[in-house]
Amino acid sequence: MRGTGAEAVFYDKVTVRIIRARVKPLPVRQKPAIVEIPEPRAEPEEIVVTASKQNMLLDNYPGSAKIIDFEPAWLSRNGARGTAALTETLPTLSSTNLGRGRNKLYVRGISDSSFNGPTQATVGQYWGDARLNYNAPDPDLNLYDLKRVEILAGPQGTLYGAGSLGGVVRLVPNLPDSTETYATASIGASATRFGGTGGDAAAMFNLPLAKGRMALRLVVYGMREPGYIDDPSRNLRDINDSLSFGQRLTFRVEDLAGWTIDLGSVVQNIKTDDGQYTLRGDPPLERSNALAQPFRNDYRLAYVTARRPVLGSSELVTTTSLVWHDLISVFDATGSDGTTSPRRFEEKNNIALLSNETRLSGGGRRTPGSPACRGSTA
Repeated sequence: MRGTGAEAVFYDKVTVRIIRARVKPLPVRQKPAIVEIPEPRAEPEEIVVTASKQNMLLDNYPGSAKIIDFEPAWLSRNGARGTAALTETLPTLSSTNLGRGRNKLYVRGISDSSFNGPTQATVGQYWGDARLNYNAPDPDLNLYDLKRVEILAGPQGTLYGAGSLGGVVRLVPNLPDSTETYATASIGASATRFGGTGGDAAAMFNLPLAKGRMALRLVVYGMREPGYIDDPSRNLRDINDSLSFGQRLTFRVEDLAGWTIDLGSVVQNIKTDDGQYTLRGDPPLERSNALAQPFRNDYRLAYVTARRPVLGSSELVTTTSLVWHDLISVFDATGSDGTTSPRRFEEKNNIALLSNETRLSGGGRRTPGSPACRGSTA
């Protein structure tokens, strides 16, 4: 039947059916699958981030910085309030409001939590060139006789190391003046609505020891903040009173073989009689506890800074500081064991921090780069 356009279909050996020939599909030639051979993995390139601390105009700084020079009258009214006075002035700076000496600071809202603990800070704090903290709450230093405050939004790890993800807060004190003797003093009183009365006092003494070469500057202060929370269960009023006192001493030697040397110390103690909180559902400004929950923050800082000009407009600066920071917190743990017996939980943190920075920096107003909080020209 070849050539007839028909074909035979056999059903068995004797039965055959003639049908129209079926068109056979043309064979489809499949393309071979493309196998992608991965390229050899490139070795990661090393990224080097550099920055420098040098003098430059604030207008030329490619970042967010805030610098405030304080008026003596403002410091007399607000210096005793410490960091709380700064957070009300600077919108980029905030705190947890747990009470004096217990707060964590935030810059741009970056934080690890709202609770205290030995965790790395997100805001680096400095007193001049000395590091104030690393894994502790804000020491909340008195601002009396402060020259200015400088805030750099973070991250600032390249320049200032760990603990500065949110930014850097630098407190710049007035340095000893070797040209003349003078002193200042301030005293104030306060009253808290639904609370008690308090007050503060501070004094500064500047004493030249060798005119034009050597001087001493001493600041002493104290403050009592009245409480405003009552405890009906213990028949007590204004249980969260707070007392703080301290002193700062700076000794400066100028032109010692070309060096200017500053030796300083900062001492401050904060004591709060009870916790600064109330419980949801309780009457306003009332809290009932079986035990008082006092808090202490004892802060000690010693530092030495030496600087001298080198290579024309450059400057060599080295700072070594040592911090002793003791924190004691008491909590009412009554009921944690299933009984109504008073139960006290006490937490103690004893922190020691040794830090050093040695840098060679230079430049002028037209020099590009990153300025530092330190040495800002603006």
